[in-house]
Amino acid sequence: MMKRVLIVIISLLLFCSSCGCVVASSVNNGLPDALGLLEVHYLDVGQGDCIIIKLPDGTCGMIDCGEFDKENQTLISKWLSRVCGDTLEFLVLTHPDSDHVGNAEYVIANYKINKLYIPFIVDDSPYPYFHDALGKVDRSKTKVIISEDTVYKCTDDYILAFLAPKNVGLNGSIYFDFNYSEFDPKYMTNRLSPFIFLECYGVKFLFSGDASAIEEKGVMDYYKLGFYNFKYPRKVDLYDIDFFKVPHHGSDDGCLQSFVLLLSPANAIISVGENNIYGHPSFDTLRRLIEYSNGVNLYRTDFMGTVSVLVDSSGNYKIYTNKK
Repeated sequence: MMKRVLIVIISLLLFCSSCGCVVASSVNNGLPDALGLLEVHYLDVGQGDCIIIKLPDGTCGMIDCGEFDKENQTLISKWLSRVCGDTLEFLVLTHPDSDHVGNAEYVIANYKINKLYIPFIVDDSPYPYFHDALGKVDRSKTKVIISEDTVYKCTDDYILAFLAPKNVGLNGSIYFDFNYSEFDPKYMTNRLSPFIFLECYGVKFLFSGDASAIEEKGVMDYYKLGFYNFKYPRKVDLYDIDFFKVPHHGSDDGCLQSFVLLLSPANAIISVGENNIYGHPSFDTLRRLIEYSNGVNLYRTDFMGTVSVLVDSSGNYKIYTNKK
């Protein structure tokens, strides 16, 4: 027991410097020319999520937009200008909580969005940021698509696939419980979050929004049944994930032991606000990540700022941060 405690304490002390191939750099001049590379940027938007992805074929996308804040909007604009220009092929709003969709109205109003992926919510009025963002969508120019486990994009270089939630029409879908059950839906918003799998040049990413342990178990069950390989034209391999976006800012309602053992992530990114009132990330989640993975490298946006991953066509990657 004492040995395990020491491992956790030592690992926590190493967070600021981390391990692996981290290169400290500034946002303005630290990143090399990324032409032809895969880029994934986990933006430091405080206690929230915002991820920008640029695929090798030039496809640009964003997952979530962070809490409403003028500084966050400036940060998002700076990164979109550098990586994507004025057009996003896709924008994913994982669920309607404000720390994920707070700047969605700003992004939709100021950038061309070709595809908008959203959860299926019958009444969005209790979620003002989500509601107002959808009110800005010009549906003649933006295709609105429900996030579910039949959505994917596949090329010779990569597959980008939604692993959850279950299809709206399937029995047991969270969408049915959220919209039609007797439970208060405000306590279920996190469960709407999709798991999104990306493999490019042999390097594997898993994005998670605020998904809970229930959704982790659902993904594991479907994976073991071979569901994803039946649905998608390329194999979805969840073993030895290279980059795992830890669900719900490292809260203790995710990162099941069995899920961490399955993924065995090499690198885990926690998008979290400095000195946040929720106590994120939780000690137990950090312990599980360290104890049940194979030597995971942990990256926290509160300590390290924006975390950028660049992958070349040989599958080599480098990780950059903008705080030393």
